[in-house]
Amino acid sequence: MIWFDVDDRGATLNYEPERSDDNWVARELRSSGAVTITRVFSFQPADLLTSNDSIEGDDEGRDPDGNFTDFGDVESTLYRFRFATAKDGYHHIPGRILGIENDVLIIAEGISLDRNIFAAERNIGIFRRIAKLKQDRGAIIVGGEMEGNIPLGAFQELLKRFPNTTELDRYATARVDNILGEFFEGTQSARERYERYFV
Repeated sequence: MIWFDVDDRGATLNYEPERSDDNWVARELRSSGAVTITRVFSFQPADLLTSNDSIEGDDEGRDPDGNFTDFGDVESTLYRFRFATAKDGYHHIPGRILGIENDVLIIAEGISLDRNIFAAERNIGIFRRIAKLKQDRGAIIVGGEMEGNIPLGAFQELLKRFPNTTELDRYATARVDNILGEFFEGTQSARERYERYFV
């Protein structure tokens, strides 16, 4: 389970593993120096906060470079990661956390940080898709008055229209039917079912 805590300094991402092996995050950080959660959020050891740390964190359990080293103090079922800093009315999210080169700025007022803003059905990274369309490495800005922003209403419309699991399944079946349908007799057209889904 994932949820966000937001205060006037920024936001933390809280992750509670749902599988029986809840120490896999600490092991991954220790062995490879990074961990990816739900195929969307990528963190380094320096991002990990202990359960009592603030957004700023402290130096306890960190090496001289600021990397978290004392994984023994991490609660076994809850991991807290530094996710965003607050500045000029925006949540500033480093692009590397979302697996992209562009930093992401999301207006702090009018939208709540939630997993669904970042991950669509089947853990598709929404900002990865946006970054592929952007022609430069400048920040992706959602809402507010900054030049080049995606208006909040347009972003919310994008989230509503992102394909759901049923649509993705029907589309995949229609593609297979389009290529192989003529080889099987007595099958109903998957393409027709896919097109009827939108009616």
